[in-house]
Parts: sequence; structure tokens; C-alpha cells
Amino acid sequence: LKDGCEPYFGHRFASVLLPVSVPAAGWATYTLRESETALIPPTAHAPADWLIVEPPHEYVLENDLVRVCLDTRQGVITSYYDKENGREWLKEGAHGGFRLIDEDPDRGMTSWIIGRHMNIRDFESVKIKPVFTSGETLRQSVSIEAKWSRSTLTAVLSLDRGSRMLLVKATCDWHEKGARGDQIPQLSFAVPLAGEIREYGYDVPFGTIVRGACDLDLPGNSYIAALPAGGADAFMLSADSKYGYRGFDDGVAVTLIRASFDPDPSPEYGVHKIQLAVGPAGREPGSLVRRAFELWHPFNTLAASAHAGDLPTTGSLLGLESDGIVLQAVKLAEDGGAAVIRLYDADGRGGKAALKLPAFAGKTAEVTDVHERPTGKTLDVRDGVLVADVAPASVVHLKIALR
Repeated sequence: LKDGCEPYFGHRFASVLLPVSVPAAGWATYTLRESETALIPPTAHAPADWLIVEPPHEYVLENDLVRVCLDTRQGVITSYYDKENGREWLKEGAHGGFRLIDEDPDRGMTSWIIGRHMNIRDFESVKIKPVFTSGETLRQSVSIEAKWSRSTLTAVLSLDRGSRMLLVKATCDWHEKGARGDQIPQLSFAVPLAGEIREYGYDVPFGTIVRGACDLDLPGNSYIAALPAGGADAFMLSADSKYGYRGFDDGVAVTLIRASFDPDPSPEYGVHKIQLAVGPAGREPGSLVRRAFELWHPFNTLAASAHAGDLPTTGSLLGLESDGIVLQAVKLAEDGGAAVIRLYDADGRGGKAALKLPAFAGKTAEVTDVHERPTGKTLDVRDGVLVADVAPASVVHLKIALR
């Protein structure tokens, strides 16, 4: 991603970006070798190559699926075009991205109650520039540096090859203070959408819920999804560590930082690191939950030197085949000697879950309650596959011995 190596506590490392394919609950091995063509000789340019007019300032992130255009003054999103479906997602004349809000503190209890939005403001100054990396064919990025009042925000907006979602990695040094009788400063991220949106989907513990438009922050585990009429794809806004989402006025928003003042007069002072993702996604609740999980539970990577071993270079320990059933957790049983697998129905329709288990799993599984107490029901494992029925809007706990 960067030229040369970076230092870290007496070591030197290089960050690399590459497309990988990893099986479910498994691993894949990739070998990196030093390039034999790392030193590229300089090429001579024809005189005409240097006689060019300076290009205009344009900030566009584009791949085969979407094209995202950014404003050159504030770095906000001015267009989000879905090439696959021929749809412009952004409301005409509007823009999406970070915004500053003045909240009304008249209801009190400001740490718990989010006030009426009195005013929406722009940043005082913004620097915007493309981020050039050696992996531009895999990822395109633009950075913005914004200042206002006593605070600063640095964000990198990236679009990966083969993705319809824009990734946002932000660091905010927050030094705003709210005051009784004045206002509560707030930083949020919002996207106004084209067309009429009457329903919004959220993920909640062990399920999903659809709510109507509401001019209040409502809880979501990891996302809000605008659900257009007619069964079209949803437009998702997801965050790694923020849970107050707002679906209103044909748009989606998430509250990032608020300068509440009671009981703590300055609870948010300091540096915040936030990751967001926004863009068109599937509509089925199970696919939306999985998409958010993929975003905020990325692959673990381990660098090592070449060595011998007994395991294959690619393998899987657990696989799930099901449309609306989500694998929520795998844990060791509290009494030891077994694994507990927790499944839930995300879309309220129920269905069958087919679990492909490793060779060291037992031949039967116990169905337990949430406290891992047997219910008296057992399931057989046939040819390494366990099939479980999951009732609509339910949670299933399976306890499987480990041999």
C-alpha cells in the first residue's frame, strides 16, 4: 500500500493489499515473494506528453459496480450511481457525508436524550486529495481533512474493486462543549436518498426489525437499511462502534459524537476512531446482517516465514448453508468437552440450517436452552452435516461433543 517499509518498535514492515478467497470459518495461505521487476527503468516521454493542460479538480471513486462523486469544496458525496441497476441513489441537489449539527438541549438529560436538530452546518475548512497507492487497481481512496471550532477530522474514503459499498475510516479530535440554554454540538454522517423511503431495517439482538420513518435516533446493532418500495435493493449505512441510527425524510444517518453536558460535562473530549460503510446492499435481512458482520469482523492475518506443517494450505472448520439463518456464536461449553453453536432466524420466516462440521466433531448434537441445559432433543450428524430446524424469530443452541 505504501512505497518502502514502515517502522514499528524496532521492526520494519510493509502493508499489502490483495484479493483473497477464504472458506467459511477457515483459513487460506498466500505466499509473498520479492518481485524480480521491482526496479523499473525510467521511460522516455515524447515531448507531446508534457504539453498538457492542467486537469480539473475532480474526485471520483469508480469500479465496475458503482461510481461515487465527491464535492471539491467540502468533500461530501454528490452522486452515488449504481451501475448494476442503473440507479442514482443520492437525492437530487443534496449531498451526503459528515455534517455538524446543533442540538436543542431543552429536554435535559442530554447524555440520554438527543435533542431536536436546530441547525446543520458545514465545516469551516476542508482539504481534499486523492490517496495514491501502489494498489490502485484494488482500492481507490480520497482523504479529507476538516477543521471547525476547536476540533479536527481526518477521513479516508475508499472503494474496493468488486464492492458496491464505500468505506470510511475517520479519526476525530473532538473538543466541542455543549451548554445549558445554548446548544449541543454533534457530528453525524448522513445520506439523503432519491425516491420515497417509508421503511427502514435495523439489526437488533438475535434478529432484525423494520421500522417506519422517525425523526429520532433508534437503536441498531450495526446498521440501518433504507428499504425502497417494490422490493429493490436496500441502501445500507453501517458503523463499527455507533448504534444510534435515524431513518427519516427519505434518508439514513448515524450519530457519531455528541457534546452532552450532564451528568458529565465533557464525556467525549479527545480522539475518536470510527469506521463506516455506506452503499447499496441486498435486501434480505440475513444478507444485510452478514454484510455488516463481514465489514466489522475482518479476517485475522498472521505473517510467518515458510515452514512445514500437517494442515493443508486452505481449509474450513465449519460451514453453514441457509438463506435466513445466521450463525451468531461458536463457543466452548461451560462444562467443557463440547462446543456450543448458536443460530438465529434473521427474517422471521424460519427454515433449516445445514452445518458442515469438522471431522473431530461428535456424531450427535444436543439441543439446549440458553443456559446450555439439555432439552431432551438430539440431532444426528450424517456425513459430517448437521441439519437443524429453526422456528420463525427463534434462537437455537446446539451442543456438540469434541473428540
